[in-house]
Amino acid sequence: MSIDRIANRYAKALYGSAEEESKLKEVLADLGIIEEAYNASAEFRMLLESPTISSQEKDKALSKLFEKSGFCDLTLNFLKLLAKKKRLDIFASILSALHRLIDEKNNVVDAVLETTLEISKEQEQKILAYLEKSFNKTIRLKKKINQSIGGGFKVVVDDKMIDSSVVHQLKRLHKQLLSA
Repeated sequence: MSIDRIANRYAKALYGSAEEESKLKEVLADLGIIEEAYNASAEFRMLLESPTISSQEKDKALSKLFEKSGFCDLTLNFLKLLAKKKRLDIFASILSALHRLIDEKNNVVDAVLETTLEISKEQEQKILAYLEKSFNKTIRLKKKINQSIGGGFKVVVDDKMIDSSVVHQLKRLHKQLLSA
């Protein structure tokens, strides 16, 4: 079974348990702290991912690290389960799957907006409002400067692209002229 499928199963199980116990906010806050530690500390990543450290040693180390953390029991039990099942090495994949699941449940999608120049807040809000209305979802917009589009903008939402760039318009015009 692929890592993504395994990570999705663990993410769904954690999400379902947290929602059922009304502890979703606490679990997400706990995981946010753990994710920061994971991203900031090579030693912590090594502890989670190293195949040479036994699951019992990982369990003991995690218990020591988090015993006075104030994390909810569900978070701690989830980490212990991952240690026991030798799945701590895919912790980052599980977090990614959990974030995708939460975005899906909350109807949130990522979008990338490419322009040749920095746009104003007003322009950004207009584009955002248009995208949210068109896709009927909450859009998390990431802006990117791309001189190669020549002007205008390109937006990618999910697997859909809206290309209003000058380069795209010129290519379309060129194609129409050649076919005429």
